[in-house]
Amino acid sequence: MRPQISIGNDLPIAIKLPTHEEFDQKWIGWRVWAVDLHRETDGNLRLCVFADHANGSKQPSTVFEFLLGPLGRTASPKLVAFAAACGMRGFITSVDQLEGRYFSTRNSGKRSIDFGPLSNALAAA
Repeated sequence: MRPQISIGNDLPIAIKLPTHEEFDQKWIGWRVWAVDLHRETDGNLRLCVFADHANGSKQPSTVFEFLLGPLGRTASPKLVAFAAACGMRGFITSVDQLEGRYFSTRNSGKRSIDFGPLSNALAAA
């Protein structure tokens, strides 16, 4: 067994972690019905995902926004988590691949850990 070694313990850190209330929020299921990819003024790409409640509720649609690098080859951790929650694996070569996919969110999808597969919402129902 290796001894525990800490290097640089005197540096201050301040990392906000999710609260119990944020972790305990109910999962909500969604279905992607449209996507829009456009270039921002800074050159980066913004992906807007339009989703309806998966349970057929008549509540208004929601828009989830994600950032990509200027060439569309790098993505925010939140976009990667969203794509994985939709069941995507490997590569996304067109945003149209996201249409019709299901996923779930908690805490309004504010962070990457707030995206999961639809089964999260079905298990909570």
